[in-house]
Amino acid sequence: MKILVDADACPVVRIVEQVAKQYHIEVILLCDTNHILMSDYSKVKVIGAGADAVDFALVNLCKCGDIVVTQDYGVAAMALGKGAYGIHQSGRWYTNENIDQLLMERHMAKKARMAKSKHHLKGPSKRTEEDDKRFKESFEKLVRMVNKSLLKTTQNTRDLGGYTTKSGKVTKYHSLLRSDVQNYQDVEDFAYLKQHGITTVIDLRGQKDIERKPSGFADCEGISYFNFQIDEGSGVPESVEAVPRSYVDIACAKAMPDVFRCIANAPAGVMYNCTAGKDRTGVVSAVLLCHAGVSDRDIIENYVLTREYGRERLELIHKNFPEIDMNIVTPNEVYMETFLMLFREKFGDTEKYFKELGLSEEEIKRIREKLVE
Repeated sequence: MKILVDADACPVVRIVEQVAKQYHIEVILLCDTNHILMSDYSKVKVIGAGADAVDFALVNLCKCGDIVVTQDYGVAAMALGKGAYGIHQSGRWYTNENIDQLLMERHMAKKARMAKSKHHLKGPSKRTEEDDKRFKESFEKLVRMVNKSLLKTTQNTRDLGGYTTKSGKVTKYHSLLRSDVQNYQDVEDFAYLKQHGITTVIDLRGQKDIERKPSGFADCEGISYFNFQIDEGSGVPESVEAVPRSYVDIACAKAMPDVFRCIANAPAGVMYNCTAGKDRTGVVSAVLLCHAGVSDRDIIENYVLTREYGRERLELIHKNFPEIDMNIVTPNEVYMETFLMLFREKFGDTEKYFKELGLSEEEIKRIREKLVE
């Protein structure tokens, strides 16, 4: 995957580069000879001046799965047609559902301009810091959705970094990773963890799963591997209504104090996983993000991203177990929203929860410091 930017007079180039650096994604800036750009990170392609020259060059470079940043609806439509993703500098995503309406609006606006060509038309309003903030949040969400798992051997390894907290801080990258199971050792994966200071791996799976599919990091030199077995959440709940309650059961699991104590006392970064990185991992992630002061909206978004990252796994479940109600096993916003409500009803907040688990004040503080300064 790469990011292509229609960079002529584009006000969000630096924001795009900032996010791309965090996710190690290639960026290509396309501009004409009237807008020469310099960048220490991106590749810059200068296209000969001419009507739509940059637009056509961008579309020719675009491939399925790429992200295109453009304010041109026509370019966005062609990018979508090639299977790419598109985003406007306002932060609005282009989709197959809204692109026809946007093109129609552009056509009508052009007609209006032509009809009023004798009159002075007010230009766009000056861009504000709030506009930049809105774009960055939307763009990073798109990157999280499109970006592949951080590890080669997994489908759903993601960073808890990059979320804005209620205090205005941003959660740290390369401190806590959530993941599905790593089925075999891989040199590239180990190098990635080593590069980013991830030295502790916590496996939440039960004994049967451990024996059937040992973790790829169980015997890696330089990795401290722990298996804290949580059987709650390993099966399929009896109904969609039962899913949020099953998450409360996970939060109350006997091994959960060990999980959070291990995270608190880990000397560096931590990666934790269950089988699919969905339920048990999802509950741990929700509690951690909540403790850091991340909004419920972003906690829910982090949870449902498994729906995209785990699409292949979900399709296999449907194929191999047609009797299972896919609504139960597919992440849904309502499941996490309801869990957060039930969690607060039972514990009040994360500090009270951790205290009930038996964690010390110092350990509770260190958990927060794993994500925010």
